Amino acid sequence: MTTLEVEIKLAVPPTVPGGPGALFERLAAQETLAGFPLGAAQRVALRDTYFDTDDGTLAGAGAGLRVRREDGRTLITLKVTQAREDALTRREEYEAPLDLASLREVVERIRPLIGPGTVPFAAFAAGRPAGPLEPVLDVRTERIVRTVGNVATLSLDRVLYPGLAPEPYYDIEVEAAPGLADPAVLRALEAALTAAADGHLRPEGRSKLERGLALLRRR
Repeated sequence: MTTLEVEIKLAVPPTVPGGPGALFERLAAQETLAGFPLGAAQRVALRDTYFDTDDGTLAGAGAGLRVRREDGRTLITLKVTQAREDALTRREEYEAPLDLASLREVVERIRPLIGPGTVPFAAFAAGRPAGPLEPVLDVRTERIVRTVGNVATLSLDRVLYPGLAPEPYYDIEVEAAPGLADPAVLRALEAALTAAADGHLRPEGRSKLERGLALLRRR
């Protein structure tokens, strides 16, 4: 099923008081954010493998295709950016458990971009070159997740780019709950998070994929 993802993304620089890790621990223990109750903190480990054509056709079209491994699950996700305004991004998103049917669904959606080649399921699922698609980026994320009332999900991400960056990046994401994509609510949460970090957060318009591809280009 295709949904609309609306989220705020903020970068946490090393200069934040106490460091990014200390900020994350404070936010993991906080009871409310902008007046909304925060749910229990859950810690998850994510491993994402992103695919594209050898000439970056998907990235050029504002699309990102990944295989995510999380808590024993394997998911396939296709995101296409619709609009972006500093920290706020809207994307069309298709996500499903990875199986032959979901891969076929995604391939048909991107067929105009990747051409007529076959995408072998076993190779794709294993993160290997698969027809016109090839793995272009590996991203590891240590995430703390909390619900924000019934309006959003807060994710505190320590992001690793193996072989590309010696130090982790720290991101904060606030994703609107399905059907509740009110920019005013997300902006209020953004302001509350910025205040909690003494003004040190900055809008991060780039996705994890886009930032990783920039690191690749600088190698």
